[in-house]
Amino acid sequence: MANLTLFKALLLIGFEKVAPRTLKRGDVTITVTFIPNVRWIVRLPHITYELSTQKEVLHKLVHEGIISRKELEYLASIGLDIAKEEIVQSEEITTGSLIDVRRAFITQVIMPRLEILLRTNGMKCPVCGKRFRSTMEFYNHLNTTEVRAEEHKKILEGIYEEVTGIKP
Repeated sequence: MANLTLFKALLLIGFEKVAPRTLKRGDVTITVTFIPNVRWIVRLPHITYELSTQKEVLHKLVHEGIISRKELEYLASIGLDIAKEEIVQSEEITTGSLIDVRRAFITQVIMPRLEILLRTNGMKCPVCGKRFRSTMEFYNHLNTTEVRAEEHKKILEGIYEEVTGIKP
């Protein structure tokens, strides 16, 4: 579709035009004003947003759960470029969030258990006897050592299984 605007696109996913420059779906009302600049007024049951670009409006509608992922993908498929950008942005956020979750899991759950193991063994690796000054150094050793690698990896796998109940 040539020149697909957000206003037109919202009509295609169930918003109804209820007045000039005003759309409504359920409890959500979107009004576009042009005085003095373009402003999108998005009224939700609990809050009203005043936004200045179509991209901001789409992001807010997705973030608030007004537009589903399926609807967003449909809008992207019919040529709404800002919908494509929103999909890419949400995937980057999700990927970043998963990396943060993994990092937090290692820091908050795995490292304390490794520290206990290291201290009970006199700050030495229970597999090869190498001495360590920190838990992080020990963690890196378990992940990267090539000497008796399987035995070293089994230490971490045992901790993961103990914590999650899932055998890696």
